[in-house]
Amino acid sequence: MLSYRREIARVCCSLHIEVVQAFSEMVPVLGLWPIPGVTQVASLVSHLPKYYDGRSFSSRLLSASLRNYRHIDALYEGIAEGLIGMGIPREKISHPAWNCVDHIRFHPEPKRDIVTFTGRAFAFKRPDLMLRAAELIHSQANHVRFYILGRGPLMKRLIDMAHRSGSDEWLTVTYMPDPSQIVNQSRVHVCVEEFDNVTNQSLLEGLAAGCAIVASDVGYTGRVVAPDVGILVPLQPEAIADAVLSLINRPDTLDAMGQAARRKVLRNHSIDQYLDYLTGVLNSNLSVPE
Repeated sequence: MLSYRREIARVCCSLHIEVVQAFSEMVPVLGLWPIPGVTQVASLVSHLPKYYDGRSFSSRLLSASLRNYRHIDALYEGIAEGLIGMGIPREKISHPAWNCVDHIRFHPEPKRDIVTFTGRAFAFKRPDLMLRAAELIHSQANHVRFYILGRGPLMKRLIDMAHRSGSDEWLTVTYMPDPSQIVNQSRVHVCVEEFDNVTNQSLLEGLAAGCAIVASDVGYTGRVVAPDVGILVPLQPEAIADAVLSLINRPDTLDAMGQAARRKVLRNHSIDQYLDYLTGVLNSNLSVPE
């Protein structure tokens, strides 16, 4: 490990690198084995409770590694609050007002009677609820088509469940490298994560595509999914289905929400805004600590 640190330090010196920003798995690695002579900034994007409860191995590892970072970039306020609760000094932490999305790739196109759900197929994303809600919606609105798009450990199970239910004609469960071609045509986009949807890129993509949103009422979701752009629901398939049906049956409201969603993205979630924030964080940490 010592030789590794020396080699990294040599490369940083030769390239005149003064600040290193660590993401994901590299946060504990560079925190526990910091690079000599380089200021390190940790960027934290996961909102899973296990990282901030102060008891789990993941939380204790994160806490120990953050001691060697000059600055911590939290994706949003909820992560910052979790870190402060762990004892991380407030003055080391910053977060942007909002996350950002690729509003060029995701944009409104002529809408079809489609409901979309996109994201990694993990249990906490609750694609199983979307599958059950789709069946309930189809029983009352059989003209609607559904897409559950993603990949992950639950995908095979979801595909098997959809096949057994005989829903192949109106429900597509698959992975698409670029889901924008479907989301852009969707009328309603659903995000029903267990803990928080604010860090969910899928939510912002649905907004950018001009979809009305149905989202689980958890965490900070309500700060983005206000009544002008969507409906917040409990984590129940019946509630999800009722919300989607209420939107489909009110086309004027559906269109108005989609237009407001697009405006919100352009106003609050542009890439330029986020880059300005990130540039400020990195520039403020250019001086190497003694």
